[in-house]
Amino acid sequence: MATQKVEFIDVLVGENYPIRETTMDGRRYLVVPVIPLVEGVHNGILHTPQEMARFVAAWNGVPIIVDHAYDQEGIPISANTPEIISKQGVGNVFGTSFDADNNRLMAQAWIDIEKISRVSPSALSTIKARRHMEISIGTFGEYDGLSGEWHGEAYTTVIRAYRPDHLALLPGGEGACSWQDGCGVRVNKKGATVMAGVDLNELQREYSIDAAGAVTLAEGTQEVMEKTEYVPVTAASAATVPVVAMQTKEVRVSDDQKARVDALIACKCTQFEEDDRTWLSALSAEQLDKLKAQEPVIVPAPRVPATLAEYIDGAPEAFRAVLRDAVTAHEAHKDIAVKAVLANTRNKFTEVELRAMEMNAIENLTVLGNVPVDYSGQGGSPKVESPTVFKNDAPLVFPMKPEVKPAK
Repeated sequence: MATQKVEFIDVLVGENYPIRETTMDGRRYLVVPVIPLVEGVHNGILHTPQEMARFVAAWNGVPIIVDHAYDQEGIPISANTPEIISKQGVGNVFGTSFDADNNRLMAQAWIDIEKISRVSPSALSTIKARRHMEISIGTFGEYDGLSGEWHGEAYTTVIRAYRPDHLALLPGGEGACSWQDGCGVRVNKKGATVMAGVDLNELQREYSIDAAGAVTLAEGTQEVMEKTEYVPVTAASAATVPVVAMQTKEVRVSDDQKARVDALIACKCTQFEEDDRTWLSALSAEQLDKLKAQEPVIVPAPRVPATLAEYIDGAPEAFRAVLRDAVTAHEAHKDIAVKAVLANTRNKFTEVELRAMEMNAIENLTVLGNVPVDYSGQGGSPKVESPTVFKNDAPLVFPMKPEVKPAK
Protein backbone atom coordinates (compact mmCIF):
# COMPACT_ATOMS: atom_id res chain seq x y z
CA MET A 1 0.00 0.00 0.00
CA ALA A 2 1.03 3.57 -0.67
CA THR A 3 1.18 6.47 1.75
CA GLN A 4 -1.81 8.07 3.42
CA LYS A 5 -2.91 11.63 2.60
CA VAL A 6 -5.91 13.95 2.81
CA GLU A 7 -8.02 13.47 -0.30
CA PHE A 8 -10.69 16.02 -1.30
CA ILE A 9 -13.76 14.74 -3.18
CA ASP A 10 -16.13 17.45 -4.38
CA VAL A 11 -19.90 17.00 -4.55
CA LEU A 12 -22.68 19.36 -5.56
CA VAL A 13 -25.72 20.27 -3.49
CA GLY A 14 -29.05 20.18 -5.34
CA GLU A 15 -32.03 22.45 -5.04
CA ASN A 16 -35.18 22.05 -2.92
CA TYR A 17 -33.60 19.65 -0.46
CA PRO A 18 -35.37 19.20 2.89
CA ILE A 19 -34.04 20.96 5.97
CA ARG A 20 -35.25 20.99 9.54
CA GLU A 21 -34.35 22.90 12.68
CA THR A 22 -33.63 21.08 15.93
CA THR A 23 -31.80 21.55 19.22
CA MET A 24 -28.83 19.63 20.67
CA ASP A 25 -27.06 20.58 23.93
CA GLY A 26 -28.99 23.84 23.98
CA ARG A 27 -27.79 24.92 20.53
CA ARG A 28 -29.92 25.32 17.41
CA TYR A 29 -29.03 23.28 14.35
CA LEU A 30 -30.17 22.96 10.74
CA VAL A 31 -30.24 19.27 9.77
CA VAL A 32 -29.83 18.48 6.07
CA PRO A 33 -29.70 15.03 4.39
CA VAL A 34 -26.47 14.58 2.42
CA ILE A 35 -24.90 11.96 0.18
CA PRO A 36 -21.16 12.43 0.79
CA LEU A 37 -19.86 9.84 -1.67
CA VAL A 38 -20.96 7.49 -4.44
CA GLU A 39 -19.16 4.63 -6.16
CA GLY A 40 -17.01 5.71 -9.07
CA VAL A 41 -13.93 7.62 -10.18
CA HIS A 42 -13.42 11.02 -8.53
CA ASN A 43 -10.30 13.09 -9.20
CA GLY A 44 -8.72 10.03 -10.86
CA ILE A 45 -9.24 7.81 -7.79
CA LEU A 46 -11.57 4.79 -7.79
CA HIS A 47 -13.95 4.53 -4.81
CA THR A 48 -15.37 1.02 -4.44
CA PRO A 49 -18.54 0.01 -2.58
CA GLN A 50 -16.59 -2.62 -0.66
CA GLU A 51 -14.37 0.03 0.94
CA MET A 52 -17.19 2.56 1.36
CA ALA A 53 -19.27 0.00 3.30
CA ARG A 54 -16.39 -1.28 5.44
CA PHE A 55 -16.86 1.08 8.43
CA VAL A 56 -19.49 3.73 7.77
CA ALA A 57 -19.70 4.74 11.46
CA ALA A 58 -16.26 6.33 11.08
CA TRP A 59 -17.93 9.24 9.27
CA ASN A 60 -20.13 10.09 12.26
CA GLY A 61 -18.87 13.07 14.24
CA VAL A 62 -16.39 14.42 11.67
CA PRO A 63 -16.43 18.23 11.66
CA ILE A 64 -18.18 20.32 9.01
CA ILE A 65 -16.13 23.36 8.01
CA VAL A 66 -16.45 26.20 5.50
CA ASP A 67 -13.74 25.76 2.84
CA HIS A 68 -11.02 23.12 3.12
CA ALA A 69 -8.12 23.38 5.55
CA TYR A 70 -4.65 24.19 4.15
CA ASP A 71 -1.28 25.02 5.62
CA GLN A 72 0.70 28.17 4.74
CA GLU A 73 2.06 26.49 1.60
CA GLY A 74 -1.38 25.54 0.32
CA ILE A 75 -1.05 21.84 1.17
CA PRO A 76 -4.26 20.11 2.40
CA ILE A 77 -4.21 19.34 6.14
CA SER A 78 -6.54 17.78 8.69
CA ALA A 79 -9.45 19.91 9.93
CA ASN A 80 -9.39 18.22 13.36
CA THR A 81 -7.43 20.91 15.17
CA PRO A 82 -8.69 23.53 17.66
CA GLU A 83 -7.48 26.33 15.37
CA ILE A 84 -9.34 25.10 12.25
CA ILE A 85 -12.56 24.18 14.08
CA SER A 86 -12.74 27.51 15.97
CA LYS A 87 -12.11 29.47 12.77
CA GLN A 88 -13.97 27.42 10.14
CA GLY A 89 -16.09 24.83 12.00
CA VAL A 90 -19.88 25.02 11.65
CA GLY A 91 -21.15 21.55 12.67
CA ASN A 92 -20.75 17.78 12.45
CA VAL A 93 -21.82 14.78 10.36
CA PHE A 94 -24.18 12.20 11.93
CA GLY A 95 -26.47 9.33 10.94
CA THR A 96 -24.18 7.86 8.27
CA SER A 97 -25.29 4.67 6.51
CA PHE A 98 -24.45 2.77 3.34
CA ASP A 99 -27.07 2.40 0.60
CA ALA A 100 -26.17 -0.99 -0.92
CA ASP A 101 -28.83 -0.67 -3.65
CA ASN A 102 -27.17 2.43 -5.07
CA ASN A 103 -23.60 2.02 -3.76
CA ARG A 104 -23.46 5.36 -1.92
CA LEU A 105 -23.01 6.84 1.54
CA MET A 106 -25.94 8.69 3.14
CA ALA A 107 -25.68 11.00 6.16
CA GLN A 108 -27.02 14.10 7.88
CA ALA A 109 -25.20 17.43 8.06
CA TRP A 110 -25.89 19.10 11.43
CA ILE A 111 -25.18 22.81 10.91
CA ASP A 112 -24.80 25.02 14.02
CA ILE A 113 -26.89 28.11 13.14
CA GLU A 114 -24.92 30.50 15.37
CA LYS A 115 -21.53 29.32 14.07
CA ILE A 116 -22.42 29.39 10.38
CA SER A 117 -23.96 32.84 10.83
CA ARG A 118 -20.59 34.04 12.08
CA VAL A 119 -18.30 32.05 9.77
CA SER A 120 -20.21 32.23 6.47
CA PRO A 121 -23.52 34.11 6.25
CA SER A 122 -23.59 33.37 2.50
CA ALA A 123 -23.53 29.62 3.15
CA LEU A 124 -26.38 29.97 5.63
CA SER A 125 -28.43 31.96 3.11
CA THR A 126 -27.82 29.32 0.45
CA ILE A 127 -28.98 26.53 2.77
CA LYS A 128 -32.07 28.42 3.90
CA ALA A 129 -32.99 29.11 0.27
CA ARG A 130 -32.24 25.48 -0.70
CA ARG A 131 -30.05 26.63 -3.60
CA HIS A 132 -27.20 24.73 -5.24
CA MET A 133 -24.04 24.67 -3.15
CA GLU A 134 -20.91 22.56 -3.54
CA ILE A 135 -19.64 20.47 -0.67
CA SER A 136 -16.52 18.34 -0.46
CA ILE A 137 -15.19 15.64 1.82
CA GLY A 138 -11.66 15.32 3.12
CA THR A 139 -10.46 11.84 3.99
CA PHE A 140 -7.24 10.00 4.62
CA GLY A 141 -6.78 6.65 2.93
CA GLU A 142 -4.38 4.02 1.63
CA TYR A 143 -3.67 3.94 -2.10
CA ASP A 144 -2.61 0.73 -3.87
CA GLY A 145 -1.31 2.39 -7.04
CA LEU A 146 -3.27 0.01 -9.30
CA SER A 147 -4.61 1.78 -12.39
CA GLY A 148 -7.42 0.73 -14.68
CA GLU A 149 -10.86 1.69 -15.98
CA TRP A 150 -14.27 1.80 -14.32
CA HIS A 151 -17.15 1.89 -16.80
CA GLY A 152 -14.86 3.50 -19.37
CA GLU A 153 -13.44 6.09 -16.98
CA ALA A 154 -9.72 5.78 -16.26
CA TYR A 155 -8.31 5.87 -12.74
CA THR A 156 -4.73 5.91 -11.44
CA THR A 157 -5.22 4.25 -8.04
CA VAL A 158 -7.81 2.72 -5.70
CA ILE A 159 -8.44 4.20 -2.25
CA ARG A 160 -8.89 1.80 0.67
CA ALA A 161 -9.30 2.03 4.46
CA TYR A 162 -10.98 5.44 4.65
CA ARG A 163 -10.07 7.67 7.61
CA PRO A 164 -12.74 10.41 7.29
CA ASP A 165 -11.47 13.83 8.34
CA HIS A 166 -14.11 16.46 7.52
CA LEU A 167 -16.91 17.69 5.28
CA ALA A 168 -16.43 21.14 3.74
CA LEU A 169 -19.07 23.61 2.56
CA LEU A 170 -17.87 25.47 -0.54
CA PRO A 171 -20.44 28.16 -1.40
CA GLY A 172 -20.39 29.12 -5.08
CA GLY A 173 -18.11 26.25 -6.17
CA GLU A 174 -18.50 23.55 -8.80
CA GLY A 175 -17.90 19.93 -7.84
CA ALA A 176 -16.08 17.04 -9.53
CA CYS A 177 -18.61 14.54 -8.16
CA SER A 178 -21.71 16.34 -9.32
CA TRP A 179 -25.40 16.32 -8.57
CA GLN A 180 -25.84 14.24 -11.73
CA ASP A 181 -23.45 11.68 -10.25
CA GLY A 182 -25.75 11.31 -7.24
CA CYS A 183 -23.73 13.27 -4.67
CA GLY A 184 -24.69 16.27 -2.58
CA VAL A 185 -27.32 17.43 -0.13
CA ARG A 186 -30.54 15.81 -1.31
CA VAL A 187 -33.40 13.46 -0.42
CA ASN A 188 -31.79 10.10 0.28
CA LYS A 189 -34.76 7.74 0.63
CA LYS A 190 -37.99 6.98 -1.20
CA GLY A 191 -41.23 8.33 0.24
CA ALA A 192 -39.44 11.00 2.25
CA THR A 193 -41.16 14.26 3.12
CA VAL A 194 -40.00 17.30 1.14
CA MET A 195 -39.83 20.53 3.14
CA ALA A 196 -41.16 23.47 1.14
CA GLY A 197 -40.65 27.21 1.65
CA VAL A 198 -37.61 29.34 2.30
CA ASP A 199 -38.04 30.15 5.99
CA LEU A 200 -37.34 27.93 8.97
CA ASN A 201 -40.94 26.81 9.47
CA GLU A 202 -41.22 23.12 8.67
CA LEU A 203 -43.93 22.42 6.10
CA GLN A 204 -44.81 18.92 5.00
CA ARG A 205 -45.95 17.91 1.53
CA GLU A 206 -46.26 14.24 0.61
CA TYR A 207 -45.02 12.96 -2.74
CA SER A 208 -44.61 9.72 -4.64
CA ILE A 209 -42.20 8.39 -7.28
CA ASP A 210 -43.40 6.07 -10.05
CA ALA A 211 -41.41 3.33 -11.79
CA ALA A 212 -40.13 5.79 -14.40
CA GLY A 213 -38.76 8.07 -11.68
CA ALA A 214 -41.34 10.83 -12.12
CA VAL A 215 -42.20 12.69 -8.91
CA THR A 216 -45.83 13.61 -8.12
CA LEU A 217 -46.47 16.10 -5.30
CA ALA A 218 -49.64 15.93 -3.21
CA GLU A 219 -51.90 18.96 -2.97
CA GLY A 220 -51.38 21.40 -0.12
CA THR A 221 -48.85 21.58 2.70
CA GLN A 222 -49.07 21.29 6.45
CA GLU A 223 -46.87 22.91 9.05
CA VAL A 224 -45.22 20.30 11.27
CA MET A 225 -42.80 20.17 14.18
CA GLU A 226 -40.29 17.62 15.38
CA LYS A 227 -41.36 15.51 18.32
CA THR A 228 -39.13 13.18 20.28
CA GLU A 229 -40.84 10.61 22.48
CA TYR A 230 -39.21 8.22 24.95
CA VAL A 231 -41.09 5.00 25.75
CA PRO A 232 -40.16 2.03 27.97
CA VAL A 233 -38.46 -0.84 26.18
CA THR A 234 -40.35 -4.12 26.57
CA ALA A 235 -39.79 -7.53 25.08
CA ALA A 236 -42.74 -6.99 22.75
CA SER A 237 -41.60 -3.57 21.56
CA ALA A 238 -38.02 -4.71 21.09
CA ALA A 239 -39.22 -7.53 18.88
CA THR A 240 -40.94 -5.04 16.56
CA VAL A 241 -37.81 -2.96 15.97
CA PRO A 242 -36.69 -3.67 12.41
CA VAL A 243 -33.15 -4.88 11.92
CA VAL A 244 -31.47 -3.22 8.94
CA ALA A 245 -29.02 -5.61 7.33
CA MET A 246 -26.19 -4.42 5.11
CA GLN A 247 -26.68 -5.59 1.55
CA THR A 248 -23.86 -6.26 -0.85
CA LYS A 249 -24.27 -6.46 -4.59
CA GLU A 250 -23.30 -9.79 -6.11
CA VAL A 251 -20.08 -9.63 -8.11
CA ARG A 252 -20.01 -11.98 -11.09
CA VAL A 253 -16.61 -13.64 -11.30
CA SER A 254 -15.31 -15.77 -14.17
CA ASP A 255 -13.68 -19.14 -13.55
CA ASP A 256 -10.30 -17.69 -14.52
CA GLN A 257 -10.78 -14.74 -12.15
CA LYS A 258 -11.82 -17.08 -9.32
CA ALA A 259 -8.76 -19.27 -9.90
CA ARG A 260 -6.46 -16.24 -9.67
CA VAL A 261 -8.11 -15.03 -6.44
CA ASP A 262 -8.02 -18.57 -4.96
CA ALA A 263 -4.30 -18.80 -5.71
CA LEU A 264 -3.56 -15.44 -4.05
CA ILE A 265 -5.48 -16.36 -0.89
CA ALA A 266 -4.04 -19.90 -0.68
CA CYS A 267 -0.41 -18.90 -1.28
CA LYS A 268 1.66 -18.51 1.88
CA CYS A 269 3.75 -15.97 -0.02
CA THR A 270 0.97 -13.33 0.33
CA GLN A 271 -0.97 -11.91 3.28
CA PHE A 272 -4.41 -12.14 1.63
CA GLU A 273 -7.19 -13.88 3.56
CA GLU A 274 -10.72 -15.03 2.79
CA ASP A 275 -12.03 -11.64 3.97
CA ASP A 276 -10.21 -10.06 1.01
CA ARG A 277 -12.05 -12.16 -1.61
CA THR A 278 -14.74 -9.55 -2.38
CA TRP A 279 -12.45 -6.69 -3.34
CA LEU A 280 -9.91 -9.01 -4.99
CA SER A 281 -12.68 -10.36 -7.21
CA ALA A 282 -13.42 -6.80 -8.36
CA LEU A 283 -9.91 -6.41 -9.79
CA SER A 284 -8.93 -7.14 -13.38
CA ALA A 285 -6.72 -10.06 -14.40
CA GLU A 286 -3.83 -7.64 -15.02
CA GLN A 287 -4.19 -6.13 -11.54
CA LEU A 288 -4.32 -9.57 -9.91
CA ASP A 289 -1.16 -10.61 -11.75
CA LYS A 290 0.64 -7.60 -10.24
CA LEU A 291 -0.25 -8.90 -6.77
CA LYS A 292 1.35 -12.31 -7.35
CA ALA A 293 4.47 -12.96 -5.33
CA GLN A 294 7.55 -13.06 -7.51
CA GLU A 295 9.89 -16.04 -7.39
CA PRO A 296 13.00 -15.10 -5.40
CA VAL A 297 16.12 -14.59 -7.49
CA ILE A 298 18.91 -16.75 -6.07
CA VAL A 299 22.35 -15.33 -6.69
CA PRO A 300 25.00 -18.06 -6.27
CA ALA A 301 27.87 -17.23 -3.97
CA PRO A 302 31.20 -16.70 -5.76
CA ARG A 303 33.31 -19.90 -5.86
CA VAL A 304 36.44 -19.76 -3.73
CA PRO A 305 39.44 -21.44 -5.41
CA ALA A 306 40.36 -24.68 -3.60
CA THR A 307 44.02 -24.72 -4.63
CA LEU A 308 46.75 -22.27 -5.56
CA ALA A 309 46.69 -23.57 -9.13
CA GLU A 310 42.95 -22.82 -9.38
CA TYR A 311 43.55 -19.33 -8.04
CA ILE A 312 46.23 -18.65 -10.68
CA ASP A 313 44.07 -20.09 -13.47
CA GLY A 314 41.27 -17.76 -12.42
CA ALA A 315 43.49 -14.66 -12.36
CA PRO A 316 43.59 -12.19 -15.28
CA GLU A 317 45.68 -13.52 -18.12
CA ALA A 318 48.27 -10.74 -17.80
CA PHE A 319 49.07 -11.84 -14.21
CA ARG A 320 49.15 -15.62 -14.65
CA ALA A 321 52.78 -15.87 -15.84
CA VAL A 322 53.97 -13.50 -13.12
CA LEU A 323 52.15 -15.52 -10.44
CA ARG A 324 53.51 -18.84 -11.73
CA ASP A 325 57.14 -17.49 -11.77
CA ALA A 326 56.69 -16.17 -8.22
CA VAL A 327 55.38 -19.54 -6.99
CA THR A 328 58.26 -21.41 -8.70
CA ALA A 329 60.86 -19.11 -7.10
CA HIS A 330 59.17 -19.42 -3.72
CA GLU A 331 59.15 -23.24 -3.86
CA ALA A 332 62.82 -23.36 -4.90
CA HIS A 333 63.73 -20.97 -2.11
CA LYS A 334 61.83 -23.08 0.41
CA ASP A 335 63.34 -26.33 -0.91
CA ILE A 336 66.88 -25.06 -0.28
CA ALA A 337 66.02 -23.98 3.28
CA VAL A 338 64.30 -27.29 4.10
CA LYS A 339 67.24 -29.33 2.84
CA ALA A 340 69.67 -27.19 4.84
CA VAL A 341 67.73 -27.82 8.07
CA LEU A 342 67.39 -31.55 7.33
CA ALA A 343 71.17 -31.79 6.79
CA ASN A 344 71.86 -30.46 10.26
CA THR A 345 72.53 -33.31 12.67
CA ARG A 346 70.73 -31.47 15.46
CA ASN A 347 67.42 -31.22 13.55
CA LYS A 348 64.43 -33.06 15.04
CA PHE A 349 61.81 -32.09 12.41
CA THR A 350 60.68 -34.37 9.61
CA GLU A 351 60.62 -33.17 6.00
CA VAL A 352 56.79 -33.22 6.02
CA GLU A 353 56.69 -31.00 9.10
CA LEU A 354 59.19 -28.55 7.63
CA ARG A 355 57.42 -28.25 4.27
CA ALA A 356 54.16 -27.58 6.09
CA MET A 357 55.71 -24.49 7.75
CA GLU A 358 55.66 -20.96 6.37
CA MET A 359 58.89 -19.83 4.73
CA ASN A 360 59.65 -17.22 7.38
CA ALA A 361 59.32 -19.91 10.11
CA ILE A 362 61.87 -22.15 8.36
CA GLU A 363 64.28 -19.23 7.95
CA ASN A 364 63.88 -18.44 11.65
CA LEU A 365 64.97 -22.02 12.42
CA THR A 366 68.10 -21.63 10.27
CA VAL A 367 69.02 -18.49 12.20
CA LEU A 368 68.17 -20.06 15.57
CA GLY A 369 70.18 -23.20 14.86
CA ASN A 370 73.05 -21.36 13.15
CA VAL A 371 72.43 -23.41 9.99
CA PRO A 372 74.23 -22.02 6.93
CA VAL A 373 71.97 -21.73 3.86
CA ASP A 374 73.25 -20.88 0.38
CA TYR A 375 70.64 -19.56 -2.07
CA SER A 376 73.23 -18.53 -4.64
CA GLY A 377 72.17 -21.33 -6.97
CA GLN A 378 68.72 -19.71 -7.54
CA GLY A 379 68.51 -17.84 -10.80
CA GLY A 380 67.53 -14.23 -10.28
CA SER A 381 67.47 -14.48 -6.49
CA PRO A 382 69.91 -12.59 -4.29
CA LYS A 383 72.44 -14.60 -2.34
CA VAL A 384 71.63 -14.85 1.34
CA GLU A 385 74.74 -15.02 3.43
CA SER A 386 75.12 -17.56 6.19
CA PRO A 387 74.11 -16.38 9.64
CA THR A 388 76.68 -14.21 11.37
CA VAL A 389 78.86 -16.06 13.87
CA PHE A 390 79.66 -14.00 16.93
CA LYS A 391 83.34 -13.62 17.83
CA ASN A 392 82.79 -14.81 21.37
CA ASP A 393 80.93 -17.88 20.12
CA ALA A 394 77.55 -17.66 21.78
CA PRO A 395 76.30 -20.97 23.26
CA LEU A 396 74.50 -23.19 20.76
CA VAL A 397 70.78 -23.64 21.17
CA PHE A 398 71.14 -27.29 20.33
CA PRO A 399 74.24 -28.28 22.46
CA MET A 400 76.47 -30.84 20.83
CA LYS A 401 77.71 -33.86 22.65
CA PRO A 402 81.47 -33.83 23.32
CA GLU A 403 83.38 -35.86 20.79
CA VAL A 404 84.56 -39.14 22.34
CA LYS A 405 87.65 -40.58 20.70
CA PRO A 406 88.15 -44.33 20.86
CA ALA A 407 90.96 -45.54 23.12
CA LYS A 408 94.13 -46.64 21.42
